[in-house]
Amino acid sequence: MSLLRKYQKGDSKLSFPIGPRKSKFILNNKIVDADLLEKENVGDKTVESQLKTFDAYKKSLDYMRDWQNSPKYKEMLMNSSINKDMYNYTSKMRNENLKTVPMLRIATSQEDEDSRTGGSLMPYTGQITIFPYGLGKESAVGHEMSHATDRPVPGKIYNGNWVIPKKDVKYINEHKGKNNTDNQNYKDNPDAFLDPEHYKEHYIDYVGEPTETRARLNEIRKFSKNNNLYDPFKEGVSPELYHEKLKNAEFPDNPMEDLKSLYTDEEIIYMLNHISKNDKKINSNVQASKKGGLLYKP
Repeated sequence: MSLLRKYQKGDSKLSFPIGPRKSKFILNNKIVDADLLEKENVGDKTVESQLKTFDAYKKSLDYMRDWQNSPKYKEMLMNSSINKDMYNYTSKMRNENLKTVPMLRIATSQEDEDSRTGGSLMPYTGQITIFPYGLGKESAVGHEMSHATDRPVPGKIYNGNWVIPKKDVKYINEHKGKNNTDNQNYKDNPDAFLDPEHYKEHYIDYVGEPTETRARLNEIRKFSKNNNLYDPFKEGVSPELYHEKLKNAEFPDNPMEDLKSLYTDEEIIYMLNHISKNDKKINSNVQASKKGGLLYKP
């Protein structure tokens, strides 16, 4: 099943402003004040979930800002860049992307043919939409925020491409599914890999998209920092740390399980220590969403 969804360029969802992002959000196609909404709907469970999602959006903005200014992130980006000028340019572009992410949009209907789509991203505008299935899930918002910082900037060097160095993309494309009989999930349940069409569609083509693999790496990093598994801002991932704390941790929406179905333990450790970005050509007429692909589905 394709995870790409077309939109009309004149769609009103694309025209909302950047701020104030931390006091207001978009409910369907109307800008609302979060504090006022809470006061007027005390005890409403749906509104509580909407406000929880909005809080996750604000936390994700803060986390990505701190991550992109952390020593480990800068080290990884420098190692992936061909020279200091490209490092500076890419770093500036990603920071600009984060500053210009529009207000969060929360939809009250699923708006997608798949009932498990939790959220989506408009690649060129950075507009994040969370659907009812993703409501209240911090991982859904964080996943889309990772896509938002990767998004292309028209007229710049990465024009038409996700903002991720070619070195990182090359590694992902050369390793995804290539050693799948060595992947942990294959060893645990080889019968689950008997359907080659499903494996190609969900894992190779979807999870294996560089921006999708990177989004899952960022989900793992964020959860690990928030739950004191390790500090990705300062630490690398050793084989011991990976096997003792990360490999079998219960991450929301299973980003580690997705990676373990596509990559070996050694490959996942390498990517957690090296992959900071993405450079995949995209079509301006499609949305990114989380199931992973460009739509959010755990």
